[in-house]
Parts: sequence; C-alpha cells; structure tokens
Amino acid sequence: MDHRPHPRHGGSHIAKNTVKALVIGLGISGTSASAFLEKKGYEVVGFDDKLAPKKIADLSDFSLVVVSPGVPMDHPLCERARMAGVPIKGEAQIALENLSQPCIGVTGTNGKTTVVKMLEHCLNACGRRARAVGNVGTPLTSSVGGEEILIVELSSYQLETLTAKVLDVGVILNIAEDHLDRYHSLSEYAKTKAHIQNCIKEDGELFVHCNIEKNLFTRRFQAYDGDNMQAVHLVCNFLGVDEKAFFQASSSFSKPAHRLEFVAEIGGVRYYNDSKATNVAAVVYALGTLQKKVLLLLGGQDKGLSFAPLEKHGDQIALIIAFGEAREKIANALQGYQVHQVETMQDAARVAMELAKGGDTVLFSPGCASFDAFQNFEERGEEFKRFVRRRT
Repeated sequence: MDHRPHPRHGGSHIAKNTVKALVIGLGISGTSASAFLEKKGYEVVGFDDKLAPKKIADLSDFSLVVVSPGVPMDHPLCERARMAGVPIKGEAQIALENLSQPCIGVTGTNGKTTVVKMLEHCLNACGRRARAVGNVGTPLTSSVGGEEILIVELSSYQLETLTAKVLDVGVILNIAEDHLDRYHSLSEYAKTKAHIQNCIKEDGELFVHCNIEKNLFTRRFQAYDGDNMQAVHLVCNFLGVDEKAFFQASSSFSKPAHRLEFVAEIGGVRYYNDSKATNVAAVVYALGTLQKKVLLLLGGQDKGLSFAPLEKHGDQIALIIAFGEAREKIANALQGYQVHQVETMQDAARVAMELAKGGDTVLFSPGCASFDAFQNFEERGEEFKRFVRRRT
C-alpha cells in the first residue's frame, strides 16, 4: 500500500490566497503531518528524497516547512527555507501547538518506548484515559483534539524542532552515545535531549535521572536514581494516581517485543532477541542484565559510535559474530575478542547456531541501526526470531 500523502498541486478549485506548506519526508510522520495541515486549510506539497523527489523552484511560495524526524536540519531544502525566511517546524511541534489535553514527554537514549507504554498501561488501568504517541509509532498529529492524556515518546530528532511550551511533565531517562552520525559530539546530542526542559509549562515538572550531567539544565528539576519503573511511578504520583492502584497496574505490564526478549531454547542453547539495542549502551545494559557468558551477534548500520565500552565485558563475551555494514569496524575495534565476520544477520544467526553448545546463551544485541538491511529494528528482530524458531 502506498502511504504517501496525495497533496493538491494547484488548479481552479484552490483559492489564490491559499497558504502553502512543504512537508519534507513522507514516512508515517510526514503523511500524518500532511493530512493534519490539509485539515487546517493548507495546500500541501510533499517532498521525499527517495519516494517523491521533485524540484522545488521557489520556497518563497510557502508559508511553512515541516520536517519529518529523520530529516536533518542541514537538508538543502531546510537551508533554502532559512535563507527565504520560511518558518521550519517538526511534525511534533505543529501538533503540540494545537493540543488541549494533558501531555507527558519522555526522552532518553534507551528505554523510551518501554516507559511510555508502561505509563499508558498504568494510567488506563487506574482509570485515567491515556495514549502513547510520538516516536513510539503513532504520529502526534493524528492525536490532536482528544481528551485522553498523551504520553509522547520524543527522540532527539523531534526535540531539535520543538519549541511549544505545552508539556505538563517531562522525563529524561538516560543519555549515552547515540546518533553520532548526525551529531558532532556526545555533548551536542546531550544538549538536544536536555532541550525538553524548554517545552515544559511553568507549573509542570521535570524528572531527570541522577546520572545525567546537571549543568545541562537551567530550570528546576527533580532527580531520581532508580530504574524505568521509578520514572513511571514518579509521573503517576505527580498526576495524582492512587498508590495501591499503581502497583497493581504495574505488576501486569508486559514490556514490548525486541527488548531482551527470550526466543527459544534449542539443544540447551538459549536465544535472546534484543534488536531494539541500536546503540552500544543498550548492548552493555543487556549484558549486565543477563549476567551470563554469551555469543554476541553485533552489527548493522554504523552510527558513528565507539565499541570500546564492550571491552569491559571481556569475561562475559565468549565470542562476537559481526555482521552488516559495521562488521569490519567492529572487528577492528574489538581485536581482543574472537570475532567472526559475516555479511548478513541471517549468516550471523546461522554461525551462532553452529558454534553454540548446550548451556550457552546467544544474544542478538546489534548495537547498530538496522537500515542497511531492514526497514526498522522490529523487522530485524522478527526475522531473527523466525530464523531461530525454524530450527526448533
């Protein structure tokens, strides 16, 4: 099915004074933004480098440029828009400007989806209608106008273009190296994450994990030193959720798939799918959680991250099977390990099954993006599970 928007391209039915908006990036977010803007009366022109490339001759014809999260702010059309004085906004920004319902923003390097889904589950179970939106998969522009509490997963990409001061609560779970193919340094990435503080109402609350640098913040915040469950508890407590009801609700929560997910035990070998681990910090977390010696499947599309943190887990990693575009970088970075280089994720799983013996653990925790071979980490994780289970 073609999910691209079908913008109007002019004609006698469009008034001469119709305002025009350019939407850059026609994935789920851009499609939703286009539909939202058309309802607002804009004539929408869609652009996508791959799906719908076209020549945009004169940007002065547009009153607004909207960028999807995956579009970098140094995209040529963004540069031209700035030169032409055309406002640039993100999909999340145009939605938040029009919100009337309560809104919670959650960001961090790892754990965002789990926390927003846990908040959604607990609030609904406690009689507070809530919906998880944003980077979790449901565009924010598709949720404007309802009455439920919105729990928004905010990526650093979305925060780049966010200015609306509409969040009742903000949460920063953690900050570790990620997306250094887009940001020049960890410091720049961290400042982007911390920007959520500028989107919280004056009477709102910001919760920040104590491991995050305090000098990133210019507003009051409440530090916490626990896990994701504590973050959820703090938000629910701020919203006035009954304590007993909260703990009853939280006990029935099941974490989303592809997060250190047990797949199968075959011939005494246990297989775990951690496809959501798209950065090295997530791999370190998985190793610390399992606390077992593992055959580690690592690879995919490089994000400019260092694999050096894995060296501290030398006693836990029996061997590494490196795959995808990043396989040579991984092998060069981790020369102290036994590293097998293969081309695809399927090759990596096959080699792991050949080498693993009864009592071993195979951990598929890539530490890289999936886009060299898959649409997203979900597709990658599902393929890994299918591959393993076909051999049961």
